[in-house]
Amino acid sequence: MKVKRSGSQSRYGSSNGFTLVETVVATCIVTIAFIAVFALLNFNLTTTNRCRENTRATQILLDKMECLRLYQWQQLTNPTIMLTTFTNWTYEPTNASTAGAVGQGVQYIGNITVTTPVPALAGTSYGTNLALVQVTVAWSSGNTNQTRTRSMSTYFSSIGVESVIRVN
Repeated sequence: MKVKRSGSQSRYGSSNGFTLVETVVATCIVTIAFIAVFALLNFNLTTTNRCRENTRATQILLDKMECLRLYQWQQLTNPTIMLTTFTNWTYEPTNASTAGAVGQGVQYIGNITVTTPVPALAGTSYGTNLALVQVTVAWSSGNTNQTRTRSMSTYFSSIGVESVIRVN
């Protein structure tokens, strides 16, 4: 006659809990999952930061291009009037009109290049009436201090856009 003991036991002992091996494996799986989630969060934050920096660089480029539209030909081609370098930040200073005002965040260093006459248009009747204007912005990105750049260029006419486009 066989007698069954009270409680549920198998031949390896109690079956009410997990073995040490099962616990270690489960802990390893959960640890790997957490590491993957944190790596994904880090990647997303880095990507978001780079997108924010690129957007700010584009805003600065557009701002400078819009300001250049207000220049007359004599102002654009005169190096004493036209400032060819500038500095900007992610967050503009509250006292921007004060000399030496410093903003917060990433520092963007810009350069404006005016090329006249345009070499690609040499030999054309309108080549001497156009200037190639290029605005370039550079900044250091992230903890790696990787230098990144963006640029934008356009043509500027000495006789106005209307005279160049209008067909008589």
